[in-house]
Amino acid sequence: MIPNAGLPLMGPKGETIYPETPAELAKELSDFVKEFGVNIVGGCCGSTPEHITALRNAIDTEATARARARAASVNIKSERTEPVPQDVASAMTATPLEQEPRPLLVGERINSQGSRKIKRLLLEDNYDEIMLVAREQVEGGAHVLDVCCALTERTDEDVQMRELVRRLAQSVEAPVMIDSTEPRVMQVALENYPGRAILNSVHLEAGRAKMDVVLPLAKEHGAAVVALTIDEIGMAKTAQRKLEVAQRIYGIVVDEYGIPPGALIFDDLTFTLATGDPEFSASAVETIEGIRLIKRELPGVLTSLGVSNVSFGLKPAARAALNSVFLHHCVDAGLDAALVHAKEITPYAEIEPNVREMCDDLVFNRRPDALARFIEHFESAGDTQTAAQGDTKGDEDLPVAQ
Repeated sequence: MIPNAGLPLMGPKGETIYPETPAELAKELSDFVKEFGVNIVGGCCGSTPEHITALRNAIDTEATARARARAASVNIKSERTEPVPQDVASAMTATPLEQEPRPLLVGERINSQGSRKIKRLLLEDNYDEIMLVAREQVEGGAHVLDVCCALTERTDEDVQMRELVRRLAQSVEAPVMIDSTEPRVMQVALENYPGRAILNSVHLEAGRAKMDVVLPLAKEHGAAVVALTIDEIGMAKTAQRKLEVAQRIYGIVVDEYGIPPGALIFDDLTFTLATGDPEFSASAVETIEGIRLIKRELPGVLTSLGVSNVSFGLKPAARAALNSVFLHHCVDAGLDAALVHAKEITPYAEIEPNVREMCDDLVFNRRPDALARFIEHFESAGDTQTAAQGDTKGDEDLPVAQ
């Protein structure tokens, strides 16, 4: 709460006068602190150092009392056993991370690593067109927008990220997920975004050094955090390994840094099923079971997934069908958030039964010829096959990978 020092008046020479005295401002704001539990107070227009000094003196007693109460309660078991639900926010609206029904839909298109169109527009500095893509995603059902502007052709990722988040804050109501590997870019985004964002991402690939840079930023700005199940060994491939990495990360994020479990979002990763590589034939099942394990063993945390990774390399209509089916099973396992192009997702029950069965065979690795049958079906159907009525736009408008 940061009000002016009273309603402005016009002085005899046309000057603006704020009539509230330091004592009056301090009395009014300290009442809000004491009676309503307001945690942050200050002064805006018309406030002087004397106003702030008076305010500080007025609330010192209350702040001391609160600190003592917190210290006294350390050894008292809290009556609250359920984690506090968390929201993210733009400059215009707040959005619960836990949607009912699940999942939180994260629009994946404002991503230079996943969309040829966005890459081209960023190279051209064409932010107006990018805003149109952003609005289209929100209109298509996205609750949050993933934003990535990393380009091998440019070295000013922080500059472009600053411009993007500022424009998004002004013209799109959905909150953002800041997607970068560079802590400096994350910092710039957080400093220029007037809301509560999500940071994507942290992991343990090189130990915890990067986490110890990113997590203080998240703590300072109140951001939620996506954590990938990657450690020094590499990307976790089995459900048990995914859980083990998640437990290590939880200990750092929640126990050490004090970030609420509900603001910690685990992406337990998935791999494409399109290669036919036996090493990854059960990867979708392991991802689904990994979600289930993490939700069970780490109460209060959330889970997320770049769903379209599972179909990378397939034709557009095949991708749309497989993504829809895979998302359905992940949500059943407890998935809370999904990076998807919402317009391309079709409810499981509305997918043609034969296509649904082929997708299930592939996802759950039920038969050795599952991939061959799936590919053959979409090859014979051609690009007019709707199987979930997938969007079959030109390659530039489709995700390369996510």
